[in-house]
Amino acid sequence: NIKLSCTILHCMKRKRETISLTLPPEVLEWLDRKVEDRTFASRSFAVEKAVLAMMAEDKERQESKERR
Repeated sequence: NIKLSCTILHCMKRKRETISLTLPPEVLEWLDRKVEDRTFASRSFAVEKAVLAMMAEDKERQESKERR
């Protein structure tokens, strides 16, 4: 998690691109509740955090494969 947090802080300093995202209603409702209860600062931050977590997992899998 420390690695992920540092990555998030690094990414927060970089330029961002605007995208469109389509989500099922129940996912958006959950996301909005998490923004409302301040788990996430915004929808964008929540999506960014989720993608960064997936990127970290993917990197870990790739490194694990390379060690074999």
